[in-house]
Amino acid sequence: MGSFGSASSARFMRPYWTRTDETGFQICQTGERRKPMRFVPTYEVHVADLLGFEQSPFIITTVYTDLEGYPIGEWFLGVFADDDKLFAQRVRLSDTHFPDRLGQFRTLLLRELLARAKMRLHRYVVESQGDAIAILTNGMDTRPSDENLLVTFRLRAMYAGCLKSIGQKTECKPLADFIEWVLELPTLDSEDL
Repeated sequence: MGSFGSASSARFMRPYWTRTDETGFQICQTGERRKPMRFVPTYEVHVADLLGFEQSPFIITTVYTDLEGYPIGEWFLGVFADDDKLFAQRVRLSDTHFPDRLGQFRTLLLRELLARAKMRLHRYVVESQGDAIAILTNGMDTRPSDENLLVTFRLRAMYAGCLKSIGQKTECKPLADFIEWVLELPTLDSEDL
């Protein structure tokens, strides 16, 4: 048996991509060239419908490519509570190159991020709600929303801490820019007549 790095195991090792040429192609030690995957930075907003919650939790998922060419995904879960709970995670794919069908892969990555956020919401409900069984058996559906949901939160003075924290934590520039704009909006004051 060969040890790691020996001649017998070298054929199973992944190529080491040493540099990038002037056209953007990566070049490995064997001279092989490949174009790295690039995602256009994007984000999606979802709302979770949970029976028994005063305000619906929301989920934001993002996909973008970092400076090294690695696809990155983020999810943010905001739960309306006394102190506006925010849960978040960033994932990085282990390679910069994938087969064709980049659009399909982007969609799959966004779905995976949404599934992870929903699992975290499920865990939050179980940990924090006394009647978690009733809430979860009545369903925990998420539905797509849009960025207007975040504007609505701002106008109603809801999730201010979550939105500020998301804006600081995300590396998805379009999301950070949008949240910065949202946080500059005024809130609505109301009085009964």
